[in-house]
Amino acid sequence: MLQSVVQRNPEHLSGWLRLASLLLEAVQVKEAVTTLQELTTIHPHYQEGQKTLQQLSTKYKIPASTRSHNVKEQSSR
Repeated sequence: MLQSVVQRNPEHLSGWLRLASLLLEAVQVKEAVTTLQELTTIHPHYQEGQKTLQQLSTKYKIPASTRSHNVKEQSSR
C-alpha cells in the first residue's frame, strides 16, 4: 500500500523513508536499500535519504560499487 503511495506521489519524502523502515522491519534489507536508492535518485539533494542510505549500506556492509546497480539485480533473484 505505502509503495503505491510513493509511486503515485514521489514527492512524499517521508513516505519513502517509512517504506524503507517497514521493509527493514520485515527483514527485507535489499528491498529497503533499493527503495532508498530510488528516493535518492529522484531527490539527490534530500539529505535525510542520503544519510539513511549511507547508514544502511554501512550497517549491512554493502560496497559502494554495488549500491546503485547490483542491489536491484540481487533483490530480484
